[in-house]
Amino acid sequence: MTALADMLSTITDGDATVERICLDAVDSIDDAQAAAVAVRDGVPATICSTDDVVLAVDGAQYETGEGPCLEAIATQSLVVANGPSPADRWPASVRFMVAWKVT
Repeated sequence: MTALADMLSTITDGDATVERICLDAVDSIDDAQAAAVAVRDGVPATICSTDDVVLAVDGAQYETGEGPCLEAIATQSLVVANGPSPADRWPASVRFMVAWKVT
């Protein structure tokens, strides 16, 4: 059994499992500064976050209906958001983030 499987087998509460994975993601992914899980049963909803900035970013996406998390949910694929043109890809949510001073 893998370490992750061992961990999951000892946690019975689904939300606690998601929180643990969210926290472990920041520790395990090079250059990760924060993480969130922003979907429950296929519906956009932030169920855990490691940072208030991530909550603000998610809020901007929910308010505008666009952004990397919503795109990943819709396409069921990996979306890289730290490229050179997020403002071109998601202009409304980036405007919200700038207005809220989320950078």
